[in-house]
Amino acid sequence: TDTPAPAPLVTVTNPADPKAGYVPNTGFTFEGTGTKGKTIQVENKFGTALGTTRVEDNNTWSWTRANMGTSTWTINFIQDKGTATEAKAQVAAFAPRR
Repeated sequence: TDTPAPAPLVTVTNPADPKAGYVPNTGFTFEGTGTKGKTIQVENKFGTALGTTRVEDNNTWSWTRANMGTSTWTINFIQDKGTATEAKAQVAAFAPRR
């Protein structure tokens, strides 16, 4: 029997430590890895689309939120959304630095 290929993994490499927080009212670039050529959907915890980014040939991606404001964020990075190979990475409780 054919074994299905494992689901492609999505990771977040920046922020390395979400507990460190971000500088309020500035931009922040999230970075990670995925499967080259795939599209990563970026959504908040409510499923609201924030944007998309493409995984580069070296299996890395980046996405910049122009202004983080002062919210505590939970952001999902989803590859192959809605398919059998969907993979998700999450940055949870990402809050402004105090």
